[in-house]
Amino acid sequence: GPFLAWTTPGTVNVRDTTSGVTAKVAVKAPTWPSVDRFGWTWTVPSDTAGATPVVLATDGTTSDLKAPFADASTVAGLRIAPDGARAVMLRAVGPTRSVWVAPVLRGAAGEPKGLGTASEVDGLSAGVLDVSWAGSSTLVALRSVDRSQSGTTEVAVVPLGGFVTTLTAPSGAEQLSAGASEADILVGTSQAGTYARSGSVWQAVAAEVSQLHYPG
Repeated sequence: GPFLAWTTPGTVNVRDTTSGVTAKVAVKAPTWPSVDRFGWTWTVPSDTAGATPVVLATDGTTSDLKAPFADASTVAGLRIAPDGARAVMLRAVGPTRSVWVAPVLRGAAGEPKGLGTASEVDGLSAGVLDVSWAGSSTLVALRSVDRSQSGTTEVAVVPLGGFVTTLTAPSGAEQLSAGASEADILVGTSQAGTYARSGSVWQAVAAEVSQLHYPG
């Protein structure tokens, strides 16, 4: 897409690569930004309980939306689906991280007005390290597996309203990002390695990767 978003300490930035115009907004400990198909960039202050999502347009327009959760939980991650209709959030309550999905409410021109009621995703109620959309109706999540506290992780593929399937993640997996489908998954590890899914196995990516995010 024509938009590029990134974070610097305490700031979220977005650039229209066609016009070269860059806008920014101050956000404390922002989640990695997610750009929706209407060109709005989304983030949340990740260390603030009850924080409100912040949206930013390339013309500098910003808006704080209503907090998705009224309790003391925080939002450690937020991604907008490719069709712009839903948001997935990584919700943290103490050490427990779970995955929730909420509809995106918009105005006539596609501008974000808020999030609808969030629902917890079955099978992703604890132990989730990271989550991403793989298309507009499927989630992929990196979650821990309690096998004698070995630190093993797995990737769960979760079609909304469907059945969860899993595959073992690379050793030391910490983050993931997916593209248009669950066939397009990248996983980053604690050893600074990056792996791409190739069928039922993981192939190491030779290039040096500093931020692991598909568009969106």
